[in-house]
Amino acid sequence: MGHAFARQSPLMAQAFEQGKSRLRKMLHEQFAVDGVHLEHSPSYFLMVYESFLKAIDIHFMDEPETVAFMETIERALSWLVRPNNRLANFGDSNDQSSLTGKYSSNEGWLTEEIRYVASAGELGCSPIAKYAAFQQGGYFVIRVPSQDNPLDLIQSSYLAQITGFHSRVHKHADDLSFIWMERGHDILIDSGRYGYIGRTEEGSDDWQDGHWYSDKNRIYCESTRAHNTLEFDGRNYPRKGVRPYGSALTRWLEDPSGIIAVETACRHFRTIRRWRVLLMMPGEWLIVIDGYRDMTGAHHDVSQWFHFSPWLDLQAENMGFITHLTGVVTPLYLMPLLDGMDASRVYKGDTEPRMQGWFSPAERMLVPAPASCFMRKNESIGVFAAILTFSANLTVHREWSAFNVTGNQGRLRWQDEKGVHTVRLDRREGNALQMSYDCQESMDTGVK
Repeated sequence: MGHAFARQSPLMAQAFEQGKSRLRKMLHEQFAVDGVHLEHSPSYFLMVYESFLKAIDIHFMDEPETVAFMETIERALSWLVRPNNRLANFGDSNDQSSLTGKYSSNEGWLTEEIRYVASAGELGCSPIAKYAAFQQGGYFVIRVPSQDNPLDLIQSSYLAQITGFHSRVHKHADDLSFIWMERGHDILIDSGRYGYIGRTEEGSDDWQDGHWYSDKNRIYCESTRAHNTLEFDGRNYPRKGVRPYGSALTRWLEDPSGIIAVETACRHFRTIRRWRVLLMMPGEWLIVIDGYRDMTGAHHDVSQWFHFSPWLDLQAENMGFITHLTGVVTPLYLMPLLDGMDASRVYKGDTEPRMQGWFSPAERMLVPAPASCFMRKNESIGVFAAILTFSANLTVHREWSAFNVTGNQGRLRWQDEKGVHTVRLDRREGNALQMSYDCQESMDTGVK
């Protein structure tokens, strides 16, 4: 109304300026300074951002500083678009969410980066950087073109980790979870939204556990065990009655070898300090390292969960797991790199004793999807290290691999058709995250 009648009425002109001021205030409350929407859901990120884009189109918000911030937001959003043009479906996001409608391949967008992902690489230009760290908003994203098909966006290596907890809004019990795409396939997936169905009774166990909605499928999709993260004693990470930590992103690096590493850390249940390091060699392998310590000395049963695409057939294999990707000759292994990690069975479409192995691709839809975990029982402190690698002949050297008791320093080794791989990690506090990597055709694996 202010915009329509500003020229006819000084009062309406004043109302228009007030409305624009309120919109700018909302913009900076909804988004972190690094451009990330603060409600833990890329789907809502896109929806809210499109609303602000429309405000620019009709000249409600066209000041240079506002447009510059919108470009920052748009570049952040572009990193949360997977190579298949679907959004990373963290939190209350549908797996079907994509860049469609008016703001599609080349219309309406402000930046070349988002035109690139919206058009499957046909328009715009890709960012030079291989990763983006959103330390205020709470995401870490890796996207690296395939060496064999650098112009084919869907063949890119892609990993996105959610590292933020800003409020209960659209927040699942998914702290430090991540998704992974490789060689044109979704491999490790998020559970999805399912839908807003039923209301939990105030004071009930589900209500105390942070669930707004009572539908059992919705409760599963929100649960810790439905995400690629650690689960302690079968419990969900608290979202109600706890202070959000903001961002758990701490350190990261890109090694000359091509490895990209990211470290995150947070606290659970008030007494458990927990950290995670992801090491990714794009196109080849991914290592997931998790450490925890209960500061009171209490013991816990801990599970390191992995959730696979419903299109993959996961099988138990020699203390770990194996699957095959369509069109990829080399199998994909998930194997423990440290002693003391017991492998679960493969879960798929389980309903008893509790739901496990499900995926929601769209509204009110739930399909079976394979899930597995490694377990450590009755410990107050421990470290997991698991590798996902494409290999025709894999041997892991658990007798050599080890971490010190604090988890600050460790070494890992495995062997395949390319040679013997060795990774050393140093994450002592007060220093930059450090690692070294080498691959030799053969070596004495007993060397200290």
